[in-house]
Amino acid sequence: MTQAAHSILKNALSLNESDRALLAGVLLESLESDHDVDVEKDWLEEVNRRVADLDAGTATTIPFEQVMSQLKQSISGNARR
Repeated sequence: MTQAAHSILKNALSLNESDRALLAGVLLESLESDHDVDVEKDWLEEVNRRVADLDAGTATTIPFEQVMSQLKQSISGNARR
């Protein structure tokens, strides 16, 4: 890492969490050279479909706490292997 990059990193790490997240997102977006409009369009259609399913009451949801519990169990199970 160059001295300039190191200096920028040091300054960035002193930002609050919200600003660091925003900065990280902008930096990641700057690395995406192949912006696929079709993929973006497909994701937007999928999001809209899922929202419509939620609004219609036809989607099955799982409480956040249950998802997190299952995720933690899965991670701890993989760590034991």
